[in-house]
Amino acid sequence: MPIRPPQEDIDRHVQMTAGTAHVPHSSLITAAPFWYVYREGGDPPRIKHESKAGAVMEAERLANACPGVEFHVLKCINSVKSNHLLWVERNLQA
Repeated sequence: MPIRPPQEDIDRHVQMTAGTAHVPHSSLITAAPFWYVYREGGDPPRIKHESKAGAVMEAERLANACPGVEFHVLKCINSVKSNHLLWVERNLQA
């Protein structure tokens, strides 16, 4: 049986992912949302749609081309990437 983290850790995570908590050494920028179309059981989506309408149209096209296969329209609500590199110089003489 999995061990559940304390409720305050869960609450803190929810606040951070909702963008309400300040994370030290991080920056928040805004960007336009985008949507993916995902085929149930398929490969990860690769095409970003700039509008929900475009993604819905593509999902409908794919569903018509593949009867019985379920397609999902996914909206990206947050993204994160790390730009920090740490170089460690090793003493090769030792």
